[in-house]
Amino acid sequence: MTTSQARELLSVAIIERDRNADVRVVWAYPGVDDAVREVVLSRSFLTSEAEVDRAPSFLFSRFGSTWIYQAVARKVDPAVFGNVSQFAIVVCANDFDPEKYQALLRLFGIAYLSSADPLSVLRPYLSVFTTAKCKLEGIESGSFDASSFDARRAFLASPISAVVKRFGPETILLWNAVMLRKRIVVFSHQVADLLQFTRSLPLLAWHRQNWGILRPYVTITEPEIRDLKATGVYIAGTTDTRLSSRSEMYDLLVDLSEDSIVVADHARDDFALSSMHKDVAKLLLETAEQGNDQAVIKSLALKTREIIGKLESLGTPLSFEKVRQDAKPQLARFLMSLAQAEGMEIAA
Repeated sequence: MTTSQARELLSVAIIERDRNADVRVVWAYPGVDDAVREVVLSRSFLTSEAEVDRAPSFLFSRFGSTWIYQAVARKVDPAVFGNVSQFAIVVCANDFDPEKYQALLRLFGIAYLSSADPLSVLRPYLSVFTTAKCKLEGIESGSFDASSFDARRAFLASPISAVVKRFGPETILLWNAVMLRKRIVVFSHQVADLLQFTRSLPLLAWHRQNWGILRPYVTITEPEIRDLKATGVYIAGTTDTRLSSRSEMYDLLVDLSEDSIVVADHARDDFALSSMHKDVAKLLLETAEQGNDQAVIKSLALKTREIIGKLESLGTPLSFEKVRQDAKPQLARFLMSLAQAEGMEIAA
């Protein structure tokens, strides 16, 4: 576990906002590069009073291949912090485990809040890096042990059944988008809603177990837009209507404030529904009604395995003509797109 934790942790940084509204990274260990520094500042919720007022106590996001976890302290003791009015502590890591890093950042926040000394954060950081554990003396519930967190639980922390109940039959559009590796942008006024919703969507393609496609919270700074374009496939959450209004940035738009799903005009052909989509939608609705999230995931995974198995049984390389022999045009088109998404060999 120690070796694993050392591979996962990348860096820790402290951002401060002073009473003159200046915001900067005041300390980092071992350091953050310029691109990540710009991104953590843009996502810090410290750049304006309005941002501070709506800052989530905990945020997880991703940039490039780096997971970014952040905790914000809105109130500090002037006697300890002087001209500083708020601060955020950021941990950069390789692994997706929000609950683990929320627990770790809570301890870092307690340590820094009482001292305003970066060394109070460095000590427990180094302890976790080397031993996967740390303890703050004299603090109730002031210990952390990475071994008490299971990464698999992080995958299951947000129930997909809640998504199905929220969107009903339209959930099939989400399934189609995830299965075909389409670009999804999720808009909400509430950051917490974004985080909860986006992290559940990879469950629709459980066989891939790919949470790396998540960008749970993004802003519209140039580095972040470049990152989305370079990623190519993503599930990106935003509170900025300037991104959700740019249809060239998504194939599917989910507006959580309106509980609506919109297919971009350029992607309509990829969302043509078939009898198979009807079967999957029925399966999702029936299993979600039972309220058992694992039943939804298991049933959907078995159905997905069945669909992919039929494709594999046709042999490679696959061609539209070969798939079309046993499927109507709309279904054949979906199956060919799925084969591409799964990395199967396609005839030239």
